[in-house]
Amino acid sequence: MIYSRRYSRNFVPLKQDNSKHNLDFRPSLGRCVIEIKDGKGKVNIYAQGISPKSDYYLELIGFDKGNIKNVSLGKFNVDSYGKGEFSVSFDPDNMSDTNNKIEDFNVISVMVKDDNDISSALVGYIGNEIDWQEQYKANAIINIPKGDCSCIEKPEQDNNNNNNNNNDNNNSNNNTSDFEQGLIDKEEGLLEREQGLIDREQGLDEREKNDGKIPLDDYEQGLKERLDGLAEKEKGLAEKEQGLLEKERALKQGFLPTDDKELREKELELIKREMELIKIEQELINRERALIRTNPTSEREKGLIEKEKGILEREQGLLEREKGLIEKEKGLLEVEKGIREKNKYTKKEVENDKPSSNHQNFKEMLDNLRKNMMNIQDMNIENKSINSDVDYIKSKNITMSPFVNKQDNISWYRISPYDLTSISDNSWKYSNNPFVFTCYKKYKHLMLGVNNEQDKETYILAVPCRYEQDFYLKDFKEFLPIDNNVSIKSISDGEYGYRIVNL
Repeated sequence: MIYSRRYSRNFVPLKQDNSKHNLDFRPSLGRCVIEIKDGKGKVNIYAQGISPKSDYYLELIGFDKGNIKNVSLGKFNVDSYGKGEFSVSFDPDNMSDTNNKIEDFNVISVMVKDDNDISSALVGYIGNEIDWQEQYKANAIINIPKGDCSCIEKPEQDNNNNNNNNNDNNNSNNNTSDFEQGLIDKEEGLLEREQGLIDREQGLDEREKNDGKIPLDDYEQGLKERLDGLAEKEKGLAEKEQGLLEKERALKQGFLPTDDKELREKELELIKREMELIKIEQELINRERALIRTNPTSEREKGLIEKEKGILEREQGLLEREKGLIEKEKGLLEVEKGIREKNKYTKKEVENDKPSSNHQNFKEMLDNLRKNMMNIQDMNIENKSINSDVDYIKSKNITMSPFVNKQDNISWYRISPYDLTSISDNSWKYSNNPFVFTCYKKYKHLMLGVNNEQDKETYILAVPCRYEQDFYLKDFKEFLPIDNNVSIKSISDGEYGYRIVNL
């Protein structure tokens, strides 16, 4: 807080800091008035609800960059009713001959300071509240000056005086004192109200003078961060511009797979618009940098700068809107590409006029591939003729015996998901099944079971995994443990085996 040396008057409310110093169950409270007039200062304290059992001192405490300052202005006396008044003069530029100014202090405390106890009964803050007690106790210096101070203590009743006349006189004096005190309090209230209006007006003047002013180091740091942010933004724009130039060059030279001339022209038009937006955004960055560097010297100039900032923000908003429209057009262009590609393939199917399923097309492709591979491979198969895809799998894959009790009618072959594309009409759908593919990747194999019962081959797919009781995939309900003597009802989670399904 800044104090005017010509005239200033500030009120600081005091609140309870430690309840052990209270007179009774009610919290203690008070107020402090710091007044400076013609270079001379005065502190007035009014408090109530404080226990008179301790000795109290008025302490001013200040914190500056980790350093603590404290000045004790004098003893604060409390009467038997828990009330105390205190008044002391001070030099605002040299508090108690310490060369510290009144502005260096931001805590006011009515404090107990002795060898057994350092604690605060009342405390007030000039500005924001701070946590000061631990640091103060660690660095406390107990010094009680005998400076220019006058401490007003209300007279206590004399219990040893039994003279009725004296009691009557004391009562009469007390009544007069209370009446006068009421007039004084009323007058002080009016003065405080008037002073409050004066302080408010002064505060508005100070606020108007200091509005927008920040410490030089903070200003320079903030300026540097904002300019660095603009530099990074410019760097991003340059990279984006380079990418657009590369894409434009690729489209013009035919490197990108865009067969449709109309689509290519649309893409080039969007790139041109994006390049124009980059130039506009660069211009806005330059204008913003100029505004950041401008330091207004008058209120009028400051108002013009704020107005320019508003215009700049509006233009940036319009720019972002234009960017959004371009992104939307790019999305529509991609949709149009997809539709044209779909129509192109649909047209091919109509021209071929071959009613066929995806499975049949895929199977024919694999058959052609397998026949071509068989022509160029030297396969040594003794006395075996390959008449079907399953015969081919039998001839090239390893026979396995995974179970404890071998089933004579079923032969097991190690296969891969690729082999599932041509075993039966429904086997192909398991070739890219997520469960099948995951287990194959983890355990490095699948198994094909060939059942020769009743002179007709049937096929079984066995997928290696660990048993889980809450497994719920519809096609893989059945589980065959490695020890196939074990009932599925008695198998526990985590045991190895195979999930099976008929192909």
